Amino acid sequence: MNRFDMFLFASALALVGLFTFIAGAGLPLDDSWIYQSAARTLATNGEWALVPSHAGAAVTSPLFTMLLAIGYKLGINHLLWTHLLGASALGLQAILIARLAVRAFPGLAAGGWIAGLLSISTWQLVWAAASGMETALFCLLTTGLIYFAWHMPAGDSGTSVFGGAAAFGILAGLTILTRPEGAVLAGLAWLAKWLGKSRRPRALAQSLLALLVCALVIAPSLAINFQQTGALLPQTATAKLAQFMPLTRLYLSTRIANIVLPVLVGGQVLLLPGALVFLWRLLRKRNWRSAALVALPCLWIAALVLMYATFLPAGYHHGRYLIPALPSLILAGSISLASAITGWTRTRLWRAIAKSWLLACLTSSVIFVLFISPSIFRRDVAIVNEEMVAAASWVAENVPHQETLAAHDIGALSYFARRLPIDMSGLSDRDVVAVISDASAIWDLLAERDVGYLMAFPNQIPDFQGRRQMLCPVYVSEGKEVLRAGGVKMMVYRLAWNGDC
Repeated sequence: MNRFDMFLFASALALVGLFTFIAGAGLPLDDSWIYQSAARTLATNGEWALVPSHAGAAVTSPLFTMLLAIGYKLGINHLLWTHLLGASALGLQAILIARLAVRAFPGLAAGGWIAGLLSISTWQLVWAAASGMETALFCLLTTGLIYFAWHMPAGDSGTSVFGGAAAFGILAGLTILTRPEGAVLAGLAWLAKWLGKSRRPRALAQSLLALLVCALVIAPSLAINFQQTGALLPQTATAKLAQFMPLTRLYLSTRIANIVLPVLVGGQVLLLPGALVFLWRLLRKRNWRSAALVALPCLWIAALVLMYATFLPAGYHHGRYLIPALPSLILAGSISLASAITGWTRTRLWRAIAKSWLLACLTSSVIFVLFISPSIFRRDVAIVNEEMVAAASWVAENVPHQETLAAHDIGALSYFARRLPIDMSGLSDRDVVAVISDASAIWDLLAERDVGYLMAFPNQIPDFQGRRQMLCPVYVSEGKEVLRAGGVKMMVYRLAWNGDC
């Protein structure tokens, strides 16, 4: 690592530390506590479950869960270890982006430091690194796939080439184990790298070797998913798709806007013109095979946007599902800006405009990451602590274990109350997913299982107004942060099935 690499890595540690210091102890998503529960159970009991003796971990990322479990096995504070993993992933991803920018245009050294600085100062990437979710790790691995595809030769002689193909397969498998959509980028990289050379026997052999190794890496996870859910994808994927199915009826343009706009809040929005210029210059190349490989970041952005707009058009949590597209946007935009500044445009006017554009991008990114987003992170953590964690702690002390409990958010409950409720979001319950759009069927399922208590926000409860006579409030959190954010309070209800509270 050179000095700039060390600066980027240290900056990642410092920024994640700043976010967590301002927010205090906690995590900004209930889903983050799902990972903590799964990791703790894996480390202490050796079970793939949220709580012991309840097989079936409702997690999207097996790899991230295993990394978290290492911290529990070593006896390291779980929050410290989680934030250290996220900050390390952010720092390494920024280093790779900087090196990719230099790799794309070796004569433009400015591209490297522009890309590195923007990677480390884009606030959604820092938020993701501090969130306790798999997003930062996924950003690192997807960036690594692009880096590997750009650097690894295809079709040359020597055993090292086959070693490179095997390494590519391992990296692709690890990316898929972090998030299933990693298969999309792996497929794009595979097509760009080898398909154009498929007539060369050695290149075809490399391609098949990479696919075989990738399949071997992900096979255990696929087997566990199939055994527990009857599908190859994690239960979380099935549940999310079912939850957001109504949004897929919107116009495609509306869906794209809903998921893209949140992730563009910040200085990165100014990189869009540069990314488009980067793509335009590639389209002008006559050698489409080499252009396809260099265009891999743009192809990844387009694929991710279209995939989520089509199947899961959810823009909540600051556009968290599209955050993995930000490193590629930064890479493409930074290369174009560096090119404009160092001579792609031959006039002083255009160079001056490019420098001003870069200064505006860096300045706005720094303002967001240092002065705006830490308070956003603090608010997110406060809401989870005051609503989910506080309610889970109350349940642990006041709801007997023999009582059947249902909940819409199961992360804090599984971690702090150490019990697995009936999951009304379907993340850990296939029966709920089957009827998730039918309020009456959900209530019939709760009645069939003799549910005694329900923990949820009122707006998460199916047919809330029609069932109010049987919802007897027994706990409401004391926190105020969710009200300041325009939300509603977390409640715990005792269910009076006779309608008489």
